[in-house]
Amino acid sequence: MLDTAALGAATGLTWTPDETTASDTRCVYDPAGAPSTPDGPVFVAVDIAPARGQDAGGALDAVAGLCDPNSRADVTAADGGFVCRFQGGSVFAAAVRDEHVVTVAASAVPPGTTAARIVVAFSEQLGTLR
Repeated sequence: MLDTAALGAATGLTWTPDETTASDTRCVYDPAGAPSTPDGPVFVAVDIAPARGQDAGGALDAVAGLCDPNSRADVTAADGGFVCRFQGGSVFAAAVRDEHVVTVAASAVPPGTTAARIVVAFSEQLGTLR
């Protein structure tokens, strides 16, 4: 689902799809060489879920509850999208595409990059969703 070359260029890390967790509605990407944190492994997860009859704005507002206060920034993407900080510094993004909500979340900020670089990477990725 993600362009790993563009994700790598934006974050400075090499990302690899985790084939064992892939499904029709979920993909996981692991950064090469990133150690686990005390809370577990570092990864980026992409999930796709139906918008359940909500318009794009309502669907985005529903998932934005994860965002840290005042961190949500709109991005140009599909039928609308945003990127934000959550869980004390990690990065979360969402877009509506073809009546589905696509979310992208980093479990943590891996060593070798920054949250700001992940924000840029997720913003770029949302803009290319088809």
